[in-house]
Amino acid sequence: MKIYLRIIILLFILTTISCKVKPNTEKNEKRYSTLKIIVDSASNFYFDTPEISSNSFKRGYTESIYDSAYGTLAFIFDSVENGNLDISLQSLLDRNFSKKILFKGNTTIFFSKSELPNYKKVDFDSLHLNNLSQGGKICITFSSNGCFHSYNEKTIIEHRDKSYFIEFSSNNTSEYSHKPIKIVKRFDSTFSKPLTEFISSLQEFRKKGLLGFCTTTNTYYISHENLVYTLNDGTCSDEINYHNISSWINSK
Repeated sequence: MKIYLRIIILLFILTTISCKVKPNTEKNEKRYSTLKIIVDSASNFYFDTPEISSNSFKRGYTESIYDSAYGTLAFIFDSVENGNLDISLQSLLDRNFSKKILFKGNTTIFFSKSELPNYKKVDFDSLHLNNLSQGGKICITFSSNGCFHSYNEKTIIEHRDKSYFIEFSSNNTSEYSHKPIKIVKRFDSTFSKPLTEFISSLQEFRKKGLLGFCTTTNTYYISHENLVYTLNDGTCSDEINYHNISSWINSK
């Protein structure tokens, strides 16, 4: 009888110990949820695309859908690990915006106009492009959208270290070996010609007031500090000499 009692007591002790050291799988289990990002369409941030990142990953959105409640596109990120998250909003121009959140469960985040660094839309003559001080930047963005294509190209001219530098980026994957590119070059006198031709042709096109009914729409954005000028071209013509800029930058 004593032997049986001792066995029962020993089994009870072992069972109690095993329950205490059993790992809490629920606590250690990683959780994944869906994140929806919506940017106020009334803002002058000129939003392009969102990106999220944490200590373990960095990724773009899974899909974009029209959200009727907000009247604009919603960017969906599927299967995002819960935890601390950095959200980065990329602008078509030389301006980005980031925000840190604690992501937990399916979440919709709306970025209102009031919290974004907005540009002031002005007439071309108000940009004062000839006055680029040390540390100043001019951003020229070309956005083309048609039946079978959609891409953006961004050229940033920066005055730094007593020199001028050009940073060019494009997501035109059909043109540049099927991948986004980024090029940085020092400005020299040969760039003055394509830049001057572009600005002159832009001014001439603006004076004509052409609209056009082409299925492809090209939009030009020029920003300096917090000011921006935009021009839409739906004529499918070559009256605006933009491509000489990208050709110069991509030449060897």
